[in-house]
Amino acid sequence: RGIFWLNRAAGEYYSPALMLLAELYETGQLGGNSVGVAPDPAKSRELLLLAAANQHPPAYFKLYQLDHRDDASRFDSTERRARQYLNQCVSLGMAECQFEQAKLLFTGDDQSRNVPRGISLLQQAAEQGLVKADVLLQAVLQVQSAQVTQQ
Repeated sequence: RGIFWLNRAAGEYYSPALMLLAELYETGQLGGNSVGVAPDPAKSRELLLLAAANQHPPAYFKLYQLDHRDDASRFDSTERRARQYLNQCVSLGMAECQFEQAKLLFTGDDQSRNVPRGISLLQQAAEQGLVKADVLLQAVLQVQSAQVTQQ
């Protein structure tokens, strides 16, 4: 019965319902419980794209997570798409996305490294209460302070 209402809400393009259905089709479970639905990654992705079309930040973040690989070149087409999803999520102000983007900016190659922008994103994420962003921000600022002192 719950699946009926979830499908109905998703049919009206309600993003949280689309996200729950995407989880269901990704894992075959809902909230950690099996509900008799076979996993269907293509259907899951389709639902995530619908939620993203509604400018739903968690959908962009999930799409990023599905496409991103730590070992991928930023020139890889799937990685480029992942970073586009992440950029869109950052532009919508989701703290978790700001944190992920900051990490990429700190560890990127010479062309993609941008420490000041990374610090700014960490500050924004920390202001939203993301503790790990605040922890990383303090560590980065401490390293920067030590580097200035050594010079």
